[in-house]
Amino acid sequence: MSDQIETLIEKHVSLVFKCWEVIDFIVSQSVGGSDTVEKVEWLKEICAEYAVKEKSYEVADFVDWIENVLNYDFDFVVDDGSTGIYAKEILDYAKAVKSKDESKISTLEARVNDIYKMKAQKGKPQHTIQEDSDVEESDGEESGEEPMDESEPKEPKKKGGNYEDEDGFTVIKRN
Repeated sequence: MSDQIETLIEKHVSLVFKCWEVIDFIVSQSVGGSDTVEKVEWLKEICAEYAVKEKSYEVADFVDWIENVLNYDFDFVVDDGSTGIYAKEILDYAKAVKSKDESKISTLEARVNDIYKMKAQKGKPQHTIQEDSDVEESDGEESGEEPMDESEPKEPKKKGGNYEDEDGFTVIKRN
């Protein structure tokens, strides 16, 4: 594999990561601990390496692989479906570069550059990420717990920004 192909794929992966709101969240919240930034750089490198070496371009396999890394190395679960979008983008670009499909390369680069420019102009994430989206509500009767007293005053809804809900989960709200 030529150095030029590797360099192109590495640059594209880096730009894709700048567009991905999940990565912004991980860095801003130090999800990976004190060395979060270094872990994200490492993740970029191994994603680029995966795309360079991959021959089958199976998006589902790449998604599983990325999500496993995020789960084990960052203790983070992505449930907004964005991993598939960005994994496909990376693999499509790698395939186009390896096959020297200049038209496809230009199209993919333009699309990611447009997303990056829009994100930079807005300064806000495109997706809302909620860590508690898989939690089922219960009235407490099945587990033997007493139901919550409905007369207790509830906290007022927050007007944007991050806040912790009544279950202790951090909810990310887009302004």
